[in-house]
Amino acid sequence: MHFHFTYYFIISLISTFSTLLLALYGARHLQVPGIKPFIGCLIIGAFWSLMQGFEFMGTELSTKMFFANMEYVVAPLAPVMWFFMVVCFIGRREWLSPGRIALLILLPVLTSLLVWFDPWWGLVKRDFSLIEQRPFHVIGKEYGPWFWIIYGYGCLINGVSMLLLIKTMIDNKKAYRFQALFLLAGLSLIVTFSTLYTLQIIHFLI
Repeated sequence: MHFHFTYYFIISLISTFSTLLLALYGARHLQVPGIKPFIGCLIIGAFWSLMQGFEFMGTELSTKMFFANMEYVVAPLAPVMWFFMVVCFIGRREWLSPGRIALLILLPVLTSLLVWFDPWWGLVKRDFSLIEQRPFHVIGKEYGPWFWIIYGYGCLINGVSMLLLIKTMIDNKKAYRFQALFLLAGLSLIVTFSTLYTLQIIHFLI
């Protein structure tokens, strides 16, 4: 593996450690509804940021692809983890039986495995190339058929989470409305930037 330092790696480190500090703070308040999946979301975000930082610094296609695949170890789980958090927040923890949890994470886990076979199968991503540009090189790629399956699945899960939060804002007291609005705004921001990244309008997420 070969690396070239870029200041974007510092941004990734700041994002990683600030997110982990927030997760540690959340771990001190485990009695709060939805805090455990919220911590899970933070850990996913921190891991993504760190791996993306190393991807920024990679100078070879193989190096960048390795760290991009490491991002996919956790990234497909993000919409499901947000859904778990929302379900706990609205007081419907009983919806999350072990069987339902296993079913919900099945496609994300399968995706995390499939990306490692993309050089041969190209189900998630294919036609890789190294695009040389400043301030760092990026991976050129096309999306495979499985990508659109998991992308659509993530959109569906995010959509359900948003609808549950909107319903909570309509039905519940003012305090819960503010909290639901905060979660809805956060999820909307994530979905917006994720969509821009998927459309390759932007080339990184922090």
